[in-house]
Amino acid sequence: MPAQVERQTQRLILLTSWCKIEGTYHFMPGIRLSDAVNSEMSQKARYLPVTDVVVHHLETGQELLRAQFMLIAHTQIAGIVPCAAVTKGTQGDTGSKDTSSKDVDMLIDQMNEIMTRS
Repeated sequence: MPAQVERQTQRLILLTSWCKIEGTYHFMPGIRLSDAVNSEMSQKARYLPVTDVVVHHLETGQELLRAQFMLIAHTQIAGIVPCAAVTKGTQGDTGSKDTSSKDVDMLIDQMNEIMTRS
C-alpha cells in the first residue's frame, strides 16, 4: 500500500467565464498557495484537482452541482482566491463557506480594477 503524503488544504473560489467553483485544494505543506498553484499549472497536468466542490452559475447564483472531486481545466480558470480572503458585505466577515454571487461580482470588479491599473 502506498504511503500517505501529508498535505495542507485551502478552501478556494475559482472563477470561470460562467461559473464560480468553490472547493478544497490539497498541496504540499510549507509551500505558499500561489507557489503550489503556479507550479501545478505550469506542469504538464492540464487540470487543477479540487475536492468537496460546489458549482454556482455566475450570473444567477443558482447551485448547479456538488461533487466530492473535480478536475478543472487550467484554460477555463479566470481567477483564484482563497475563501478566507473574501470580505463579505459591509460587516467584514471573512472565510464563509458559501459566498454569494453578489460577493463574486464584487470580487470580479476588484480583480478587473487591479488588472486595468497595471
